[in-house]
Amino acid sequence: MPDFPHGLQGGRQNRLRAAAGARDEKLQPKGVLKRGDRKYLITDHVRLRHGTTDEVAVVRWIFQSFLRLKSETPIAAELNRKAIPTNSGRRWGRALFNRILRNENHVGNLVYNRLSRKLGEKKITNSPDLWVRSEGCVDPIIEMDVFLKAKKLLGECRVQVAEEEMLARLRRTLMKERRISPALINDTVGLPSTASYRKHFGNLRNVYRLIGYTSKCSCE
Repeated sequence: MPDFPHGLQGGRQNRLRAAAGARDEKLQPKGVLKRGDRKYLITDHVRLRHGTTDEVAVVRWIFQSFLRLKSETPIAAELNRKAIPTNSGRRWGRALFNRILRNENHVGNLVYNRLSRKLGEKKITNSPDLWVRSEGCVDPIIEMDVFLKAKKLLGECRVQVAEEEMLARLRRTLMKERRISPALINDTVGLPSTASYRKHFGNLRNVYRLIGYTSKCSCE
């Protein structure tokens, strides 16, 4: 396992943010927008940038380590051992790694229309051919060839897991954690995603029934 760059003990997962905040019509900064904030005037502009130096360093370390180790498991273990926090406050897991390694923000692109929802209907995931991509909108923090290599490796790492093995892994997680939830499934390295369980078994409530678990909370 490679060493972290100096000073990453307090780092966080990088996220694209409106950290430069709203700017007036003369492009002079007016302040920093926090989560949930909105600009007040139609003439204001919001300029996006990546997170702190430590956050960016964590993302770069993740890409470098993934290309070297070709596995997310030791990377997640090291991040959790170092107590490097995530945005959500949960432990590092497979679902979060997939989002980071596939996030085009890191190479300077913004991608829209991944999801859509018509009035009165449920939110749906759009196919990639419907996505709207704006390239070069922010400064890249990952070189394009590194990003493409990681994306290719992610595809090669995907293997089909038999349904019996999917349930066996979930039973082992239940024995260890004494509970099961959608968030826990997605955050646990080695477990298929909740989307995979739904695809194979219909819904999570049916999955829970098959492993002998009863949830008092919503399964979806």
